[in-house]
Amino acid sequence: MKKLTHSNLFSSCCLALVLILVHADLSLAVDDNSQTTVTTEAQNKAETDMMARCQAMMTEKQKIRAEIKAQDAELKAQVTKMNSASQDEKLDLLAAVVTQMVEQRIAMQDRKARMEEQMMPHMMQHMKMGMGSMSHCPMMGDMDKKSEDAP
Repeated sequence: MKKLTHSNLFSSCCLALVLILVHADLSLAVDDNSQTTVTTEAQNKAETDMMARCQAMMTEKQKIRAEIKAQDAELKAQVTKMNSASQDEKLDLLAAVVTQMVEQRIAMQDRKARMEEQMMPHMMQHMKMGMGSMSHCPMMGDMDKKSEDAP
């Protein structure tokens, strides 16, 4: 049997310590990779959810635009009717047109205020996700178009 000396004992302990550290490091690497995978999956889900919210907001905005267009067409028809009406009917038709315009304006201002309230948290969420997130938002693309159309 071999006699253990201090140097042999020291070498054996160092080797054992190295093996333990290598094993622990490999375990940590596996944990880090699984944590990274979980984090990436969570980020992908958050991005997907965010894009769904972006699309829902854009759909609502398009719906509002279509309603405004329909309201404008209805008002135009009422004004045409008013302009071709007799003097006796004009005042009543004018009152109806003005009343409808006021009602539409009040309703639209309310919808606009609600949408603006939703927009700020929406933008903040994009900022939390990183500026790259904002470039994929259809609402932001719509803002770019609006600034290009401005005089």
